[in-house]
Amino acid sequence: MPDQETETSLEKCGQTLGLDFKNLIQGGTLKKGEVSDTDDKTATLNYEVDGNLVALEVSASGQQAPKELLKEASRVDKKEVYLGENGKENCFYAAFEKDGIYYYLTANHMERDTFEGLLEEMLKD
Repeated sequence: MPDQETETSLEKCGQTLGLDFKNLIQGGTLKKGEVSDTDDKTATLNYEVDGNLVALEVSASGQQAPKELLKEASRVDKKEVYLGENGKENCFYAAFEKDGIYYYLTANHMERDTFEGLLEEMLKD
């Protein structure tokens, strides 16, 4: 769990973005987080899900995903999502916008169906 000062900063950023960081990833436990800019509109969060590390960047300032990922969008639950993977390491990536907030999700050493389930839950209205 983040230390007290970081937790206060995260709470402020979450309030600014209208998000509850502790519950953004269903079944995930927030392990670490930090606010990335001075206006409380970008945060980097690390979760543990079934023993796997899941990193999530959220921002109201713009998409944080690498440009290489943002070339061709797919549709998941009628939403535009940029997907990528590194099959050798079972790493999956997703970038999307929802309600004016940009998300960049990275999961390491995770099964594809588990990652897809996390993504579908995050995309729900």
